[in-house]
This record gives sequence, structure tokens and C-alpha cells, in this order.
Amino acid sequence: GSAAVLSKRCPAVWCRRSNVTTRGQNRNDQSRVSHVRLSLNGLRLLGPHGVYDDERAAGNEFSVDVHMEGELTPAAVTDRLEMSVDFDQVAEVVLDVHRRQPFHLIESFADAIAHAVLERFALLTKVSVSVSKLTVRRLSSVRSLSAEVIRVRGDE
Repeated sequence: GSAAVLSKRCPAVWCRRSNVTTRGQNRNDQSRVSHVRLSLNGLRLLGPHGVYDDERAAGNEFSVDVHMEGELTPAAVTDRLEMSVDFDQVAEVVLDVHRRQPFHLIESFADAIAHAVLERFALLTKVSVSVSKLTVRRLSSVRSLSAEVIRVRGDE
């Protein structure tokens, strides 16, 4: 049954219980978690990224979204942070990339973040990063500009 599958994915200490197979789930439940996607949305940054000297000097406002997929099902069924990705650490990775160097292009910035997140978290197999530039001086009628980069482990 599902207990055998779970015991292969989760340490026995967390998944082998007398009345439940996972936190809050009854043994008679025939459903299973098939996929987990984590998202950090709207991390706001102010930085010297941009093509033109004036925008780099003044700084631009950015919003970063990070979507992560991987071996996260055990975290969903056990409710254990050590089997997942800590959002505080993801935010720190984004901030480290942001502080490390200025980027001319938001797609380069997004790619550097995606690469760093995949490098930092072994559980992840796919990372999608969207960087939106919220300060658009040259196109006054445009609310924002964005670029999304998707990286898959093994495609690096």
C-alpha cells in the first residue's frame, strides 16, 4: 500500500506510524502527492542593473519570482523543513547574486539566480526565475519589463 511507497521516500522514523502514514492523512486515503512546486514571489530589490549609465547610476526597482521543483514530495507528506527548501535561504541566494555584480540584462540576472539556486539546493531539479524591472524610464507607458529563465539540472 501507500505505507510501503512512503517508507522508501521518507525516513522510517517520520513515516512509520500506527494510525497515519503522513501528517494528517488517514491510511484509507487512496490519493498521493504527485508533484510539489514551491514559489517565492515578489522579492523586491533596488539595484544598479540596466543597460544605460543613467539607470545604473540611479538604480532600478526589480521584483523577483522563483519557482522550484524537485524531490519535494517527502516534505509535503512529512511536514519537515529539512526535507524541503527553506525560503529564507532562497531569498539569501537571490540577494547574494544581486549584490555580487551589476547586470546589463534582466535575462542575465534571472539566469544567474536560477543557476545559483540550483547549485545551492540539491533537492531541486528545475528552477524558473522571473525578473521584472519595475522602473521603466525610457518607456513611460509601460508598467514593467520581465524576463523568465528556466534551468533544469543536467542542462547546465
